[in-house]
Amino acid sequence: MLFKSGTIVFLGGLVGYLAFLGACSDTKSSGNSLSGRDGFCQSWANAACNDAVVKACSGDGADPADCQATQSAACLSAVGDSYDSTNAKSCIDAVKKAYQDAKLSRADVDVLELKSGACAELFKGTKEEGDSCSNDAECDTISGYRCIGESPTCQIPAEVGGGGKCSDPAAVCASGFYCDGTNCLQAVGVGQSCVDEPCTEDLLCLAGTCTAKTADVQDCSKNDDCQSGLCDVPRGASTGLCVTSFDLAVTSS
Repeated sequence: MLFKSGTIVFLGGLVGYLAFLGACSDTKSSGNSLSGRDGFCQSWANAACNDAVVKACSGDGADPADCQATQSAACLSAVGDSYDSTNAKSCIDAVKKAYQDAKLSRADVDVLELKSGACAELFKGTKEEGDSCSNDAECDTISGYRCIGESPTCQIPAEVGGGGKCSDPAAVCASGFYCDGTNCLQAVGVGQSCVDEPCTEDLLCLAGTCTAKTADVQDCSKNDDCQSGLCDVPRGASTGLCVTSFDLAVTSS
């Protein structure tokens, strides 16, 4: 995802943290074909760097070419050889929408991290159903496969409700439940022990007890600390504040 020039960002866990920003890029239509990675990543850069983002990141008169180059390079690092253009246009449209006001919500960040919508379906990997994998890009995401499970394999996720069997490798317990290896059980609530059982997704396990996540404008060190799912950590710092959205005009990381 894109923040101010020189900051460190990350894209979907595929390549880890990237020095990805450069600030802003040409807003003109590139005319690039989406059939290949080069064209897709150039289109991503153009979609990300609209006039609002250019001004927010680097102010009036910023050189848009800097952002275009860094955005495209980072995209190429994240979008590997298993790229498939089937959902590329929809992904680029989602990227454009995410950046339209130079502010990023949690949902916007999920798009930019290739975790949701069409941007999570850009890969047609060579791994077959049941094959071991290390990330989604190795599976056929176009057909709905994901790399899931404690010993990850390519599967089409099948949600299972509370009390249901989760021993099948494709089974994924519904929100609020966890798999004990056989059944989907209720996750632990606030104030309860999480030494042997996990907390619900909206809580943190701190000192062995399920605790509410941090409210907005309170200290945090990572996104998962916050109720909003967004922690704005200044560049070079180890802690920041929970925020409802990343405002590119003021956001530090």
